[in-house]
Amino acid sequence: MTEPIPVTQSETVDELEEDRRVRSLGTATLETQVRVVAEKREQVGQHKQYLARLDRDYQDSTAHVRQMVTNEMQELEAAERVLRLLAVERFRETRNRQPAAGVKIREEVTLAYDEADAIRWARETPAGASCLQLDRRSFEGAAKNLSLDFVEKKTEPKATIARDLTAALEAAGESDAA
Repeated sequence: MTEPIPVTQSETVDELEEDRRVRSLGTATLETQVRVVAEKREQVGQHKQYLARLDRDYQDSTAHVRQMVTNEMQELEAAERVLRLLAVERFRETRNRQPAAGVKIREEVTLAYDEADAIRWARETPAGASCLQLDRRSFEGAAKNLSLDFVEKKTEPKATIARDLTAALEAAGESDAA
């Protein structure tokens, strides 16, 4: 496997993409296009491996800095929790909405309710109708197996492509025909 050639600064990503697009669209037959896709997959696979190697190298070289940042973020979050608790405590004592420089108090309404009661209300009242939402994935999964008069079922062909086109071409004896 050869290592991919990095893009030079004089080549733009758009120029490279357009060149690749033009080369891959010049095919006229299904069999030719299968070979084009197999070659493109091989090329993409090589570039992904190269990128993964670069990512691993980067991750290895910056592991200590990332761990330091993670530790500092945990310390920061803990310090912010303590600051918020102290600010709320001061607000409760003084009702001052700016208990310290850079710290403000905002009062928010929180709700506590039984979900079954909320669903019943949404179903029974006109104002609640907007609170109900269709779970499309669940509905479509069920509708495929039900006879619903408002659902039209269509069967449409969809092409699937073997993951390993090179092996499929070799099995078909077409890899040397390219």
